[in-house]
Amino acid sequence: MPDIRAKWEGPFSLEDIGIYKTNGGYRYEPKKDILNDEKEDCGTYSVYGKHPEFEYEFVVHFGETEGETFAKAFSKIDWKEYEFFKDLKIYVCRLTVYEYPKTMQEWKNLSIIYLNNNIRPKSSL
Repeated sequence: MPDIRAKWEGPFSLEDIGIYKTNGGYRYEPKKDILNDEKEDCGTYSVYGKHPEFEYEFVVHFGETEGETFAKAFSKIDWKEYEFFKDLKIYVCRLTVYEYPKTMQEWKNLSIIYLNNNIRPKSSL
């Protein structure tokens, strides 16, 4: 059986990761020590926002780093798309593989388990 562990961290604000609102949009000023380590800072991430009228918080963006750091991935997001939402919060998930799945069925089972349990990251992990 594969042994892969997920560790969620956050929440981070846009300013925490170096994204700042300007008059014309957003500017990215990378912070050297924040989610920018090429060996450690990769995986999946979720961006939560609150609906301004109903105050519900839900996932407005979900992604993965695809061979780059979280910071680099965040710099490519068009944050203007999410201006409608209040209090954006970013959670990152680092996956650590201790034992890889050996069969295709184990990979499929792992994907199903991950997707079904990826409802809400907890910052206390």
